[in-house]
Amino acid sequence: MPRMHIMHFKETPIVDLDDKKVLVISDIHLNSRFDPGKADALNRLIDQAEVIVLNGDIVDGYRNDWPDIAGSEWKKLFITLKNKTTFYLFGNHDPESFVQEGTFSSFQSNKFALKTFGQVYYFEHGDRLAPTVDKRLVIPRKIRNLGNVFEGIMVKIIGKKYLKIYAKGNRKMLNWKKTNLPKDYWLICGHTHCQEVNENAKFADSGLFNWGYGQYLLINRSGIQAKEIAY
Repeated sequence: MPRMHIMHFKETPIVDLDDKKVLVISDIHLNSRFDPGKADALNRLIDQAEVIVLNGDIVDGYRNDWPDIAGSEWKKLFITLKNKTTFYLFGNHDPESFVQEGTFSSFQSNKFALKTFGQVYYFEHGDRLAPTVDKRLVIPRKIRNLGNVFEGIMVKIIGKKYLKIYAKGNRKMLNWKKTNLPKDYWLICGHTHCQEVNENAKFADSGLFNWGYGQYLLINRSGIQAKEIAY
């Protein structure tokens, strides 16, 4: 585990990575139904990573209870993640009360920041910054899952361009950044499923790792890049 410093900004921990590269993945939505293609794509990326940030909605609590997922074939992936330097943030699909602590990460929280290559990157899943209907209202779990099912159908029909309808969520998160973070900090979110890197605003969304699109972010000496692999 890299050494940790506590900054004075809103008591958020900053982890000093000593210039290590970072892989950022979010919105994987693992459930008890094992997907070999997704598992292979994730394992290939993770094997090459020095530090991994799982930025929320890694498992899908709208569809399954945690024991169903933890006891499935995904447990091999959880072991791989646990053997790496893995940071995990809670999402709206996997809140703090859902995942057993330490299952696949060495650090987990609602928010934190990393410092690497001279830059500070502040992480939140994004559901607090751009709340969706399921965050604002009390809705039964099976009903909440219908939104995810509908998204999958539309992506299969239209392709990933359908995900651009969520861009307004990115704008909400960016507006939050303008009044809540220092200008020289990056804000890195997931949640909207709409991948984006905005160099001028220092904002990025990692997109999603679902429906055959393996989207992710890489942070290295050159800055931050949006990447994608098919599976």
